[in-house]
Amino acid sequence: MRGEACREVIVGPDLRNGHRVQLLIPGNTFHTARLIRGPRWFLGASTEWPGVVPAQDVEIGKLDEIAAKYPPVAGDLRAIAASVQQVVPAGVGPR
Repeated sequence: MRGEACREVIVGPDLRNGHRVQLLIPGNTFHTARLIRGPRWFLGASTEWPGVVPAQDVEIGKLDEIAAKYPPVAGDLRAIAASVQQVVPAGVGPR
């Protein structure tokens, strides 16, 4: 979500109906993903260009702030957050 805009993009196999096989997500953009139907799993990845330092260049969003800023997708954001169990390995992330 850049600026005040929100958009939904479906990564999937139906290219004729607008699905994408991959996405380039610009810097300074909040993004998240969820399954919309079908199997309850997927194989996905997110990579950053060389030179990205997670502790300096990646910010974990604050749910309440993002939901307030983007009311049209607040319900989706809360549903995604409720379905995730965050596991952070020892020694990784902010201290």
